[in-house]
Amino acid sequence: MAVENKIHPRNRTAANDQPIAGNPVSARLESGVGNCFPGLEFDIRNLERRFFPFFAVDLIGSFALVMDVNIAAARLSNEVTPAQLTIYERLARDTADPDEPVWLVLFIEANFGPYGDMRFELATAGGAGRPADAWTAVRLIPEGGPIVLTLGQQQRPERLTLEGRRQAYLDDRGALRSFFAPGEMTQSLCSPWTHDFRDCGCYYWASNHPDIVQIQKPEDAPPSDEGDRMIAWQRSVKGTFENPPAPARPDQRSAEMAYYEINHRWQELAVVLDGREQGGAYAPKAFSATPLPDMATLIEHLEYAAGVELAVMQEYLTAAYSLRQNPVAAAADDVRAANAEIMRVAIGEMRHLRAVNDVLRELKQRDAGGPFVPALRVAAELPAGGTNFRPVTFRPLTAATLTDFIEIERPSFSVDGLYGRIFATLRRDVPGPLADAVGLIIAEGTEHFETFLFIQEWLRGHNEADYLGPTQQPNPGNALHQALQQRYATLLDTLFRAYRSGMPAGAALVAEARSAMLADDGIAGACKALAVAGLLVTFETPNDPRFASIPRP
Repeated sequence: MAVENKIHPRNRTAANDQPIAGNPVSARLESGVGNCFPGLEFDIRNLERRFFPFFAVDLIGSFALVMDVNIAAARLSNEVTPAQLTIYERLARDTADPDEPVWLVLFIEANFGPYGDMRFELATAGGAGRPADAWTAVRLIPEGGPIVLTLGQQQRPERLTLEGRRQAYLDDRGALRSFFAPGEMTQSLCSPWTHDFRDCGCYYWASNHPDIVQIQKPEDAPPSDEGDRMIAWQRSVKGTFENPPAPARPDQRSAEMAYYEINHRWQELAVVLDGREQGGAYAPKAFSATPLPDMATLIEHLEYAAGVELAVMQEYLTAAYSLRQNPVAAAADDVRAANAEIMRVAIGEMRHLRAVNDVLRELKQRDAGGPFVPALRVAAELPAGGTNFRPVTFRPLTAATLTDFIEIERPSFSVDGLYGRIFATLRRDVPGPLADAVGLIIAEGTEHFETFLFIQEWLRGHNEADYLGPTQQPNPGNALHQALQQRYATLLDTLFRAYRSGMPAGAALVAEARSAMLADDGIAGACKALAVAGLLVTFETPNDPRFASIPRP
């Protein structure tokens, strides 16, 4: 794992090495939306409004319009010559006068990165050897680089020239410079924002827009099936824990605030933490896992964790392919959603498998001793809540199976969690990227836990016979079953060689393994064939010591 190339955050919000209660996931550097199009947390294009000292420009297509001049700051600056100050004074007067035509930046003389040094006429944007538009041109100018601007007004011959340097947008702490006005970074977003906020689902408004939640729970209230069920966050009828509104449904639009209503009632939308609406002081869950005693024990636990990732991936695939291809109409939407989410979680487990192997490789290279051997042995037993364990079992997605999935993904906040002690040990002994990698696995495991709770809610109202297919255990010699086992063994061999090679040497093998998982002639195709034949998807441990089952520590 090439940890030396990790990007380190400059601002204090992203620099926290632990998730902060109340901060959206996109506050973390590795999870930031990083999108420069309107509709997300802010419009990054607005940074370039302040690229030149003492004024702001709007960059629209091939135009750069001078919109505001900070003449007070220009007068106080020791870097502005008297001649330049005269120009700033002129721009300030004209910008404040509604009868004066707007001043435009006609030429920018600077270094434009891959385009080199040039005197760029904005009207020629998009031409050969030219930046695509005014914003792109300004974005390419390096921080602190010299700039010469030529300004003019439409249908007037007068030209003004200003010299300066491309401004830094962040201060020494990584925060926006003080010359950015309040609201400037969001002023170009969707307006009214509440319309798009209502219509865009949680995957678009990624930082702070849940779709379904649990209602606020009184401090001393016992668990309740009705009070703990998932409901629409933007619902019009609020309800209480004792008398909650109807459960969330795929067609819940009619239960949500309308456009006019949300414009007036947006402040009633509750803060959501840990999937539940909050109305008072919030106490984050404490992380209480005890570190492991030594490096050898840490390695042992990591190798077992990799085996758990492999085993649960197998169980999730069995469950996903046990769902009917054509469920009854009343259950169709919920079953399709459940299938898609289980497959997404299964793919996530494969990412976790690679992450654990990356951590193991790095530990071996540092000081753990001995060569790195990829961890691809399937766990013989799986965590089952508390100090309990259970064998790996291939079952249809019954209610009992779902309960087991929820338990295995339950957040690792204590010694009982699969990664809890691993994370505590890394944070103590090798803080930094390795601990961060395991922390991300824990965070994504929490998301998987919530996903299975959602699936449980979706399927709760249907009879199992309406969404489970007729599945039976395949005979060991069945041709379809054997095809799956052969492809699975080949996949493990490819992953073993990829992980042993490391990155970037193993990149081609990782891509090959990914195709082997998802292609019709790979794992996915073999699973589908078994499901069509009414057979349960099951996996056998290959007769290869590299992939033998691994006991729990």
